[in-house]
Amino acid sequence: MTLKRTLFKSNTVTSAKHTHFKNNAITTVIRKTWKNSAWNSDVTFTSVYSGSHHPLANDMTATGSSGILSSWYKFELPGTPIGVRVHIRQRYRATDSIRPNFKAMVGAGSNLIDTAAHSWWPAAGNVVSETGWKKATWGRAASVDAAICNETGVTTIANIAGEVVSDLIPISNVITQANGNSYFVMCVEQTVASAPYLQWGAYLARNYLTPLASEDGAANGTYWSDIYMNGVASVLGVTNAPLTGPTAVPSTSAGGQAICAWLEPVYATPIRSFLSSGDSTHSCAYAYDNYAGWIGNAVRSLNDPLNSKIVTYKHSGGSGHSLPEFMNIFEQEYADCSYSDIILQGWSQNGFSGADSGTTNTPVWIARITAAVNAAVAAGKRVFLTTGYGVNGYTTTTNTNRQACITAIKALCDGVKVFLVDTDNLITDYSGGTLVSQPIKSAYNSGDNIHANIAGQNAMRDLLKSVISSTM
Repeated sequence: MTLKRTLFKSNTVTSAKHTHFKNNAITTVIRKTWKNSAWNSDVTFTSVYSGSHHPLANDMTATGSSGILSSWYKFELPGTPIGVRVHIRQRYRATDSIRPNFKAMVGAGSNLIDTAAHSWWPAAGNVVSETGWKKATWGRAASVDAAICNETGVTTIANIAGEVVSDLIPISNVITQANGNSYFVMCVEQTVASAPYLQWGAYLARNYLTPLASEDGAANGTYWSDIYMNGVASVLGVTNAPLTGPTAVPSTSAGGQAICAWLEPVYATPIRSFLSSGDSTHSCAYAYDNYAGWIGNAVRSLNDPLNSKIVTYKHSGGSGHSLPEFMNIFEQEYADCSYSDIILQGWSQNGFSGADSGTTNTPVWIARITAAVNAAVAAGKRVFLTTGYGVNGYTTTTNTNRQACITAIKALCDGVKVFLVDTDNLITDYSGGTLVSQPIKSAYNSGDNIHANIAGQNAMRDLLKSVISSTM
């Protein structure tokens, strides 16, 4: 195989383009170096052509069930991808006895949802046909076993996740909609009769007549990734495809929760692709749409495919996750896909107050975040670090250690490759003047003294959007 490398120069940009092949999937990377007069230094970032794309948090998955299951999905993805990869999530551990096995197929979809076939089958234009399916492969194999999860520092199995990613599936008949986005359909099958599988939460089990936009909250702006899903038990939808007749697809009503899977879009031109991680304060707790949370909504609002600005977003944290847990998931998903931008929570209350009776735990937390930031910067990524915010009821010692974490976070932010998103200064009430008195500002308190309300979430959303926009 011949590797082509092309160098070209302009007055402002020097770029090197190369293509490499991994697991039969093509990944193309462009590295750009330019002179920034504001900092008077060379800045190198990596532009990517793909990004795992799903704003739902890890805690929005159910334990699932077991046995053969086929699930159908429809996605609205930003812009017009030239292909996709299938991502499947599972909480399989090395100590578990029966390993799940998955198959998948995808196709270009349409915006028609008036019948079951229109909802779940591929389409060329508005002509729907099951012959439009393309089956996924994993290293050219027709199926894949679930990945083994990293359990380091785990307190509960709900806070871990393993992920498998298919080879690239080219899709040539994608239809761009009026908003610049496009639809895709997918079917995923768990093939082992007695094996467990992980499912998306019940609220994503959708009647095919339900408008896609309703999940996102049209009143607040619909940016992308509207999704509806359905699970049909004991149907080998991929193995036996193409299917015909009423058993081929879900019928008129929601048929249960779908296997936890989504798509990674691949583009012909570079995009901005974001990966975030954190606990419930970074996730969807108290979000107005119970879907993307303030980070997802900030990133998604920057998507503008009609003006050649394509942005993807993936959230790898979840409610109740401690720093070791959401960092485990982040590190695995970081390795599974290409991202140009990273958003990390530098401080979390989960596991902090109880474990940090003195100063023993604080250096561990700082070291974990520092290592992740350094690795991302070395790989040419932009990193955005949030500082969390105060929680009512902490002791002087705990707040002293929280401040040590914040100080360390701020020291990592150089405004060139690592950018500060000071949510602590925005949300925390420091008017008491003592370390003990550091609650959430009353205007931003949801009432539980831990989570920001909608006003607080919107304030953090706007702050993050402003910081990201300065790098666009």
